Amino acid sequence: MWPFPRPPVPFEQAVYGSFPFWHRGYDLLGRSPDCRDPWIRAMKETCQRLGERPRGAAPPAGVVSRWLADGTWMVLHPFSPGSDDVGRPDAVAFHAVFLDADSGRRAGYRPMRLAPAFREDFGPGDGVLAPGSITLPRPGAPLVPDDPRADTVAEALLHGRRALVESGGPIDRLAEQVWERLPVRHRHRRSLATWAFADAGLFDLIGLPRLSGIDPSDRRLLLVPAGPEGQAAPGEGAEGDAIG
Repeated sequence: MWPFPRPPVPFEQAVYGSFPFWHRGYDLLGRSPDCRDPWIRAMKETCQRLGERPRGAAPPAGVVSRWLADGTWMVLHPFSPGSDDVGRPDAVAFHAVFLDADSGRRAGYRPMRLAPAFREDFGPGDGVLAPGSITLPRPGAPLVPDDPRADTVAEALLHGRRALVESGGPIDRLAEQVWERLPVRHRHRRSLATWAFADAGLFDLIGLPRLSGIDPSDRRLLLVPAGPEGQAAPGEGAEGDAIG
């Protein structure tokens, strides 16, 4: 039993997207007072590079993690607020939290631990957001069942390769297990998108609905094709580049 509770980890926050309650297209809904303009620009660029949802793909979800030029750690959650400002059903919004170096270190550079900080219930009154904080749980038992792909994906990231995982939905659990296998110095500065619709070369680990259009001979990439129930299929892809 730990004698004292952990102090909360503070963060700034912002919300960007298209919402049914306004007519501004995709724009910034709100941010906390100390949320800097370069962070907002990086947030918009990151969101725009996640791609457009193809027909039949799972809706926006998951966690995106990226380190910004000034050392700020941005972790964001894509979600669907319903229809957009002109009634189309595939609107997307993004809630981002921004952590300074000390807060990132206290969070262990584990983006999935920040998931409870995210919201989806934003409205027209959220133009100004308060700074937030999250009390992180102490490390618990290892996740079970263990994903058999996690060791291979972590090894690829340790050797400077990027891992692209074909899946029917967000790869949050696989990503969490991969990050647990990375030493702290490697978790720092690694980028992640557990669910995206296009690979823009921005993320070290990314979950995608399909791997079509990606060069299987690129030795900088580890391609993890989907098999039954979203698991990696043995023997698919280029020799040495796919895992099963």
